[in-house]
Amino acid sequence: MFFTHGTADRIAPYDGGEVKAFSLSGRGSGISIDASVAIWRELAGLTAPPATHLYPHLQARDPTSATRMTWGAAPAQLQIELLRIDGGGHTGSSRCEKPGLLTERTDRQDES
Repeated sequence: MFFTHGTADRIAPYDGGEVKAFSLSGRGSGISIDASVAIWRELAGLTAPPATHLYPHLQARDPTSATRMTWGAAPAQLQIELLRIDGGGHTGSSRCEKPGLLTERTDRQDES
């Protein structure tokens, strides 16, 4: 299971809460990304702390940073992975996609 999410996402908040896009409200609410990861870790029986990797900055002017956390040591078996973009907003993680209407601040840390 792979999660990627920006901590500054104002549309689908990292810490959970109301899902909203600009003036559109009534879109429901969600739980935090950490709570979502915890549910999947519990289901998978992955209780050990994650292996953590902090990506180096690719551009000095980029205010975001990226951290990858992986639960489950064997790649051939079940793993839970979170790519957290600190300071990153609501955007896709593909460098091939053009930013859409609901795109917020992102970084290019995931392109390495």
